[in-house]
Amino acid sequence: MSDIRNHKCPGCGSPLRFEPETQMLVCDACGSHFDTGTVSEYDDATDGIDGEDESSWESYGGTPWSDGDVRVHICPSCGAEIVTEPTTAVTKCPYCDNVTVIEGSISGALRPDCVIPFRVSAEDAKRLMSEYCRKKPLLPRRFVEELHLEETQGLYIPFWLFDCSAEGRATYLAEKVRHWSDRNYNYTETTRYRVFRRGGMAFSKIPADGSRKADDTMMESIEPFDYSDLTEFGTGYLSGFVADKYDVSADESKVRADARVKRSIDAALLATVIGYSSVIPTGSSVKIRDGKVQYAMLPVWLLHYNYRGKRYTYAINGQTGRVVGKLPVSPGRAAAWFGGIYAAAAALIAAVLFLL
Repeated sequence: MSDIRNHKCPGCGSPLRFEPETQMLVCDACGSHFDTGTVSEYDDATDGIDGEDESSWESYGGTPWSDGDVRVHICPSCGAEIVTEPTTAVTKCPYCDNVTVIEGSISGALRPDCVIPFRVSAEDAKRLMSEYCRKKPLLPRRFVEELHLEETQGLYIPFWLFDCSAEGRATYLAEKVRHWSDRNYNYTETTRYRVFRRGGMAFSKIPADGSRKADDTMMESIEPFDYSDLTEFGTGYLSGFVADKYDVSADESKVRADARVKRSIDAALLATVIGYSSVIPTGSSVKIRDGKVQYAMLPVWLLHYNYRGKRYTYAINGQTGRVVGKLPVSPGRAAAWFGGIYAAAAALIAAVLFLL
């Protein structure tokens, strides 16, 4: 039996896709709408009813694909072979264009615990990108007009979500400086202190992407996600999108989560050292306890553009619509913009000096 499945309409048998606007599975052929639970129950009830024909052919010549390089699956809609990378969990058939869930990549120990469904549609993503470019004073003048959209990808990126409690300790060298004068002298008194701080914090759902293909900095930049939308994982949410399973383990990702916990604890403790002229951290330690981790699929749009022969990639949070990515800078407009700021500052200083 095939290890992949695409969700089909219980009414007409056509492929279904997940629609972010209604949070339901939609059949483009007959216009029916279904919630993911109904489709999952239907799939479970009808699974195996239509048996597959079997045939044996003697193979000769050639070398089989290595499991370490690619995987070969059979599309349940048209019967075509689909070649994927080992980490691919959802793909499109190159022949019938139906979205197919590769269940072997998401079942058992690899099955996600939870998912945040898409709320931003493909058209929303393009509109948000246009708004992102609008009113950027340093953009080349014809950037928007000459920008060519090459590809729009709705991806479920694998994330590890870490929960823990942490206790931090830190020491600081702090100074208080006092100045005064009499008729003969100016005085400066410097008093130095060794400051100690200790405190604890609880952390919930620290995200770390579990894909080597995803840019870590870009994935962190589209945060935060609203975890009130987090729901139990179901393959119906993947219909119409692409997804990969993780290829960075929870143990590997834990290093990044630990670093984020330490930065947060250090910043929180430092914020309590107030009333000094200067503060220099001299040491810190953090103990992380009660760590738990969930495997989640979080929605991301990737938009690939071409501008004058150069490729630009932008990421959009598929839930909140936050856009991140580098925009080109026009040297001429940058010079004019900073020149205008300099001229305005110079005029202000001149006006102040005139009043004095």
